Amino acid sequence: MRGEAGLEGQLEKACPSPASACSSSRLRSHSRLGREYRGAGPSLDVKQCEGYALHPLKLPFALVVLSCTAGLLLLFRTNARLVAWLCLRRCRLEHASCVIVTLTSGRQAIAWVQSFQGTGAPAANVRLIEAFFTRLVFDPERSTYRPLPHVPSDLTHQLLEGGTDVLQVWAAHPSQTPLAMVCRTRFCTAKGQLLSSLATSIPPGDKYLVRDLAAYMLISLTLGTIAFAPVIQSFFTFEADRYTIAITVVNMITTSCPCELPTCFAIMTAVIVWRLWQRSIAVSDTSRIILAGHVNLVCLDKTGTVTETAMHVKGLLPVVERDLQPLIVLDQAQQWPVGVRELLATCHSLIEHEGCTMGDDMDKQPFAALRASFLGPDVVKLPSVDELCNSPTTYATLMVKRHFEFSSQLQRSVVVVKAAHGSGHMVHAKGSPEAILRMVDIASVPNNYEGVLDEYTSQGFRVLALATGHLCRDDAWVRSQAQTRIEEEANLRFVGMLVIANKLQTQAKGTLKLLHNRAQMRTVMVTGDHVVTAISVAMSSGMMYANRPVCVIDAVASGDSSYETRLTFTAIYKQPRRVVALTRGNATHLIQQGKLQCAITGAGFAELLCSADDQVMQTVMHNVTVAARMLPHHKQDIVCLLGNGVEAGLYGHHPIKGLGHCVAMVGDGLNDMSALHSAHVGLALSTDRASVAAPFTARNCNMGSIAGVLAEGRCSLVLFYFLCQYMMVYCQIVNITTNICTLYNLSMSNNQYALLDIFFAFTLMVFMAFTRAEPQVARAPPPARLLSLPNILPSAVQTLVATATSLGAIELLQLQPWFVHVDTFANPDMVMACESPEVATQFLVNLVILVNAVIVLTRGLRSHMCSIWTNKPLVACIGACYAFVVYLIFEPASNKVTQYACMIELPLSYRIQLFIYCLISLPLAFAADLVLQRVPTTQQERRPSFAAGYTPGETELRFIADQQTEQSLVEIQLLEQALLVDDRKTSGR
Repeated sequence: MRGEAGLEGQLEKACPSPASACSSSRLRSHSRLGREYRGAGPSLDVKQCEGYALHPLKLPFALVVLSCTAGLLLLFRTNARLVAWLCLRRCRLEHASCVIVTLTSGRQAIAWVQSFQGTGAPAANVRLIEAFFTRLVFDPERSTYRPLPHVPSDLTHQLLEGGTDVLQVWAAHPSQTPLAMVCRTRFCTAKGQLLSSLATSIPPGDKYLVRDLAAYMLISLTLGTIAFAPVIQSFFTFEADRYTIAITVVNMITTSCPCELPTCFAIMTAVIVWRLWQRSIAVSDTSRIILAGHVNLVCLDKTGTVTETAMHVKGLLPVVERDLQPLIVLDQAQQWPVGVRELLATCHSLIEHEGCTMGDDMDKQPFAALRASFLGPDVVKLPSVDELCNSPTTYATLMVKRHFEFSSQLQRSVVVVKAAHGSGHMVHAKGSPEAILRMVDIASVPNNYEGVLDEYTSQGFRVLALATGHLCRDDAWVRSQAQTRIEEEANLRFVGMLVIANKLQTQAKGTLKLLHNRAQMRTVMVTGDHVVTAISVAMSSGMMYANRPVCVIDAVASGDSSYETRLTFTAIYKQPRRVVALTRGNATHLIQQGKLQCAITGAGFAELLCSADDQVMQTVMHNVTVAARMLPHHKQDIVCLLGNGVEAGLYGHHPIKGLGHCVAMVGDGLNDMSALHSAHVGLALSTDRASVAAPFTARNCNMGSIAGVLAEGRCSLVLFYFLCQYMMVYCQIVNITTNICTLYNLSMSNNQYALLDIFFAFTLMVFMAFTRAEPQVARAPPPARLLSLPNILPSAVQTLVATATSLGAIELLQLQPWFVHVDTFANPDMVMACESPEVATQFLVNLVILVNAVIVLTRGLRSHMCSIWTNKPLVACIGACYAFVVYLIFEPASNKVTQYACMIELPLSYRIQLFIYCLISLPLAFAADLVLQRVPTTQQERRPSFAAGYTPGETELRFIADQQTEQSLVEIQLLEQALLVDDRKTSGR
C-alpha cells in the first residue's frame, strides 16, 4: 500500500501535506476541516471543526489567536512523548502526537503512520484497513517503554500535525511489530478542544467602563473649553500675542484632562492585588477586578465547591432476586457479592507507583476495603472471602485485557477482564444510573430501582450503578472491537449501586447566606451529578427552599428513534413519591409565578438550546437554580446565557441573547475550565488545572474566597468612581483658577502647579487606594455606570462649591483696603505675573479645596469600603496637607519653602481672615453634600447589560394562558393544594 501512487495522488490533491511532513515519503497528514471522518476510531463532527475558523468580524483578534495557538502547539510538542508513554502504560493512546518506544532488543523505533480520507478509498485499501484492525496492534509483553526528554533528530519528520486522522500504522522496519495507533492528536483530543476554546474565545469585559471613562474625560475637556471662552474674548480684546494665546490653550487642555488618572488606577490595582494575596487569592488577570464589582449572579460547581472534594464510599446496595437489598457498609466489604468485588477491584483508574496505590479516592476506598493489590500494570490480586476472614490464603488473579476510561460524554467506564473461572471474558461497567440503565438487560433492573435511587439521591448521596456481563470471545476479538460493540455483545446485567457520601463544606452555608441575604445575589448550581442529588444539596445548603416543589426539565427519547428527543417537565414535591408530570405551558406558568423552583438537566438544556422556543428558554434562565448532568460545554453555555449570550454553537443551536447579568463562576475541576474562562469573574478553588483558565485562584481552596473577591471588587469599583470624581473636581478647580488668573493677565508658577498636581492631588489619590474594603459584601451594589447620577451629581456639586469658594476668596481679597489691582493688560511692558495677591490667594484656597474634596466625596462610599479614618497613611497625608497650608499662610515669605511656592508678603489681618475662610469651606462642602443626599434622584438604577442590544425589562416574560386542557387545570389545582397544605403545616409549627 505504501507504493500505490494513486492513493497518494488523491491525498496530495485533496489535502496537501504539511511542510514538516513533506520530506517523509511514509507520512501523509491532512486536516479534516469540512469532512466527516467515518473510519474506525474516534471521530469529530464537521460542524465542530468549522468552529475553529476565524469569523471575519474577529480579524482584529487574529494575531492574538495565532500566537496563543502557536504557544499551545509548542506545549504539545514538548510534552507529547511523556504523555504517549503514560498512555501506553495503560495500553491506550489518546493525547499524543507520536509513539517513541524501545523494543526489548534495545533498538529504538517509532510507529510510522499514514492518514487518508476514509470515504471514497479503493476497495483494496478498505480491505487492507479491515485486515489491519483485526491483527495484533499492541503487545505489551514484547516491548518496554520509557519517556524521552526530546525527539531524536532523525525522527523529527515523523511527528503528526494537529488535526490529522491516523488510520494505519506499521513499524519502521518489516521485522518490527506495530505497537499502537494514534487516534486523536493535538486539538482533536478532549484536552485539545478545551485548550482550543480557551485560546480562541474572547473573555468578557466591561465595555461600558472604557466608554464611560472616555466620555467622562470628554465632558471635563468640554467644561474646560466653555470656561475658557471669556479668556479667549479678553485676549482678542487686548490684542494678546499668539505665543501667549498658544501657551494658555495648551495649559487649559492639560488642566482639563486628568492625566494622573491612569497612574493612580494602576497603583490602586496593585494595592488590591496585594490585599487579595493576603486573603490567599492569586490574581492572573487584573482587568477582572473591576468586573467583580458588577457581579450580581454567582454560578457554583457542586463537588469540591459547595461540597467537600473528598468523597466517602458509604456502602453497596446489592441486587438479589431483582430487588435492591439494604445497604452493606464499606467495613463489611467481605459480604459483598463476588461479581461486585471483582468489578470494583478492576473497574477503576488506579495505578501502582513505587509500592503506593495512586488514583481517585472513590476507587481507592473499595479497592483497599477488598484488600486487593497489583501484581502488574494490568493484573490484580483479589483475596477470596475465606482469606478476608483470615482463613485459608486463596486469591483470584484478574487480568485486565481492555480498559475504557471514564468519559463525561458516555458517563461510564468499562473494563474487559479475563475470566478467573472458565473461558471467555467478563465485562464490568460502572457509571451514572441513567447511563448504565440504557446498557443493561431490562429484565435485570430491580423492581425498586426508582424508589431506592430517589431515596438516596434526595438525601444528598451520590450513586453509581454497577453492571457486569460475560463475553464468549477470544483475546484478538476483544482487542479489535470498539467499546459499544463489546457492551452490546456482553449482555450486561444490573448487579448493584455504590452509595457515596459527599458532605457540605463547613463554610458553604455561611457563604451562601452572605450572598443571598447580605449581597442580594442570585446563585445557580452547575454540576455534573444527578439532578436529585444536586437538588438535595441545594436545599440543604440554602440555595433552594426546602418547602417548595421543584420543576425538573429533562429530555427523553421521542418515539422509536433514539436520536430525537423531547422536553419533559416534572414537579417533584418534598418526597420522591409526590411527582406530578406537567405540560410545557403549565410548568412555565408556575415557574413564572414562583410556585415552582426550576432545575434542568444537561440533556434538557441541550434540547432547549436546539429548539426555537425562546420563551421557555428565557423563563428557565430567569429562574433556574440547579443545572445537573452538565457537560463542560454545557457549563460554558449556561454561563454565557446568564451573561452575554451565546453565538451559533458547535452543537447545532442558534444564537441566543443573554440575560445581561455579570456572572461569577466558582469551580475546581478540569470540566469547569471553559465556564471559568467564559464568566466575567472566574474563581478556581484549586491551584492545579482549573487555575489556568480562571483570573482568580483561591490558594486555600476555600469557597468563602468568593466573598473576598466580590468585596474587593466592589471596593475597587467605588475607588475607581472616587478617582474619577476627584479628578473631575481637581481639573475644574485648576481650570477655573487658571482662567481667573488669565483674566487678570496672571498665572500660577510651575512650582505651584507641581504642588497642586504631585504633592497634593496625586499623593492623596495614591494613599486613598490603601483604604480597605468592608469585611462583608455590602447589601446594595455600587452604581453600575460611571456616567450615572449617583456618580455625576457629587462631583458636579463639589465643583460648584469649589467655584463659589474660589470666587469668594477673590471677593474677600478685593474687600481689603490695602489691595490695589495692577492692570497688566494696560501696561504692555509687563508680562503675566505669578507673584501677586490674587495668585497667592487662589493657590492657598485650591490647596484647601483639594483636601476637603477627599473627605466629602468618600462619604458616599462607606457601604463598600471602610472609613477613610481607618486608613492611617491617608489620615497622615491629610493632616500633613492641612499643616502645610497653615504653614504657607502664616510663615513669612523669606524662607525657601514659601519662596518655592511663590508666596508674597501679605498683611497679618488678611492671613487670619483667609485662615478662617479656609476653615469654613469644609462645613460648606459637607452641607452641600447633605443637601444632595436628601434630594431624590431618578428611579432605582438598573444594572447594566453586558449583552449587545439588551434592553432592561425586555426579557420580562408574561405568560398568556390560552386554551388549557381540563387535565392541565387539574394538575395545577393539585399542585397548588399541596403547596397550601405545606404552608399551613409550616405556619403551624
